[in-house]
This record gives sequence, structure tokens and C-alpha cells, in this order.
Amino acid sequence: MKKALSIFIRMLLTFLIAASVIMCIFWLPQAVSYAARFFEVETAQALIYILCAVVAAPVFAIFGVSFVFPRAIEKETLFSMGIAKLLKIIGALLIADCIFFSAILVFLLVAGERILAPALLFVGALGITVGSMLLVLSRYVKRAAILKEEVDYTL
Repeated sequence: MKKALSIFIRMLLTFLIAASVIMCIFWLPQAVSYAARFFEVETAQALIYILCAVVAAPVFAIFGVSFVFPRAIEKETLFSMGIAKLLKIIGALLIADCIFFSAILVFLLVAGERILAPALLFVGALGITVGSMLLVLSRYVKRAAILKEEVDYTL
């Protein structure tokens, strides 16, 4: 069961990374050119690419770090202080990234962009929600790690 679950999580993470890379290759240039046309400034496209890289880089870092979880499932170290800290870091990174992303989208929405910004604001809100849930989960994993240590000491 542990091996099947860890393989499933690895496949899921690989799929998410591949989908994100495909989105960055095919969809992102069209979105950037659309946003640059919206601002009607020639230097806007380079600035938008930089902002997109600032938003995308933490997401790929989160995907990379998440490969620790299948290994922790196989070794039965899922309820440890290290995993609790990792969940806390991932949650905080995701919340900060999505707040930055949502702030950019709110700016676009206020500037008059009515097609792309409202749809992507949902993605930002979803990321903030998932990050918050990871922060809460990290507290429970930390508590479980403490209880596991106490049980190990009593045996």
C-alpha cells in the first residue's frame, strides 16, 4: 500500500510539473503579449515576463520539494518534525506567492482588464486557501510527531 501510494504521488507531481511547463511554454507567451497590448507600452512585455518568472519560480520550487513526501511515506517518517517544517515552508511560500500574484491581478482589474484577471484571481484565491490548509496541517503533523516520539519513548 505504501509503495503504491508513493508511486501515485510521484506520478501526480510529475504530471503537475509537466502541465505547468507546458502552460509556461504555450499559454504564457500569449498571455504576456495580450497584457503588453493592454498596456500599449513596448517595455511592458519584458516587465511582465519578469513578473511571471517571479510568480512561477516558487511554484516549481514547491513541486520539487514535494518529492520528499513519497519517500517519507515509504520510510514511514511522515509524522516527523522535518515534514511539519516542510509543510509550513510550502504553505507560507504558496500564500506569499499567491498574494503577490493576486495583487498583480487586482492591479490589472483596476486598470480595466476584464478578461484574464477575474479568471486568474480565482487561481490566486485557491492557492491562498491551499497554503492556509498546509499551514494548519503542519501544526497537526507537528503534534502527531510529538505524540509519536512520546509513544516511542514509553515502549
